[in-house]
Amino acid sequence: MSTLDERLQTEADLCRNEGADDIAKLLDEAAAQLAQLRAARDEAKVIINLGVAIMTVEELSEWRGVRTWLEEYGETK
Repeated sequence: MSTLDERLQTEADLCRNEGADDIAKLLDEAAAQLAQLRAARDEAKVIINLGVAIMTVEELSEWRGVRTWLEEYGETK
């Protein structure tokens, strides 16, 4: 769990303890959306890395931005 996830959960718990269930629910929804976005990002990493693995050198050089993306988000991170 990341720091933001922990903070959202802590705030949601505090809100629930104070009776602010509507705000707690909103924070829970935000945490769930964040988890879905992270899962989608991780899936995209796998798809990109698989695509790169089957590309020829010529195709890879024509696909601008791949090298930058892989350096920032690829399997090594």
